[in-house]
Amino acid sequence: MSVEKKKDYFSVKNSIDSPYNLAWPRLKEGDTPLILQEITRVFQPLESILKKERSINRKKTKKKILEEAKTDKNREKNEKKARIRSQLLLGINEVTKAMEKSELRLVIVCKSAKPALLTTHLIPLCVSRQTPALCLSGLSSTLAPILGLMSVLAIGFRATCQENGEFNELVKFVTSKAPPLVLPWLQNQDSIDHKIELVKSDLLNRQKSQENVPDLKETDSRKHDTAVPPIADVSANQSKLDGTGLSQTELDLSSSTLHKTVDETSTAETEEPPAKRQRLENETKKTKKQKKEKKLQTEYQQLKIKQMKNIPNEKRQKKKKKRKASKQK
Repeated sequence: MSVEKKKDYFSVKNSIDSPYNLAWPRLKEGDTPLILQEITRVFQPLESILKKERSINRKKTKKKILEEAKTDKNREKNEKKARIRSQLLLGINEVTKAMEKSELRLVIVCKSAKPALLTTHLIPLCVSRQTPALCLSGLSSTLAPILGLMSVLAIGFRATCQENGEFNELVKFVTSKAPPLVLPWLQNQDSIDHKIELVKSDLLNRQKSQENVPDLKETDSRKHDTAVPPIADVSANQSKLDGTGLSQTELDLSSSTLHKTVDETSTAETEEPPAKRQRLENETKKTKKQKKEKKLQTEYQQLKIKQMKNIPNEKRQKKKKKRKASKQK
């Protein structure tokens, strides 16, 4: 019997990648050893408090902790440990959660984190919250043995514990050495703002120029008034027209012709051109035709539905025939 080999199926997951390459900025030459020395100087005396004890058996360690917590010395030690630990945030998850709530005043990241995506998401968070941050090579190797951990990829210092804090001097020193963070999609922000201001100024100037220009209606009315002189009454100017030798009928005809010319000019201005009239008429005809077609379609559909309802079903007819035959028998 031949056994069929199962095919190894692998699932493919599509993901959207960012078009920008985020990277931590480099420190100046000689700054990394100075910062690491300052970190060891501050954290070394706190090793006995912050170091995590590795437990072989969890039940035994819990019993020891409960017994030691009853004494006064251990109680003071635990309170101090809780106070110092509340100022620190260890690990990428804790740092990101605190950064989203904008609770940090400084972030330090280890350069040995692989892949780099584990820490690059903190760059836009730090820029938006305006918190200084930097990437150190050798942070995990210096801090992990002091804290009793396998690796330390990120540290955050809380902003709420600025008064009487054990890490105030360290935070001030590191922030002075931290380079400014730059996002690629915000590099040309100044030039964009300048262009927006220029566009706004151009729009304002155009509006002002349009306000200074007189309206077209006023200019047309002025032209109309100047083109056609006012018609004087015949009775008032009869003395002036007597010298011309014209009769009263001729004067009446001249006045009527003048009135006609004025009316024609006014109607010519108000009337629409013939091309525009034709276009409007065609549009009205089209709309009327469309309405008629819609009405006919609806009527036709209604008639169809009525006919379909009136048509008897074959099964119904067969049942009726059977009933009639059974009654006759």
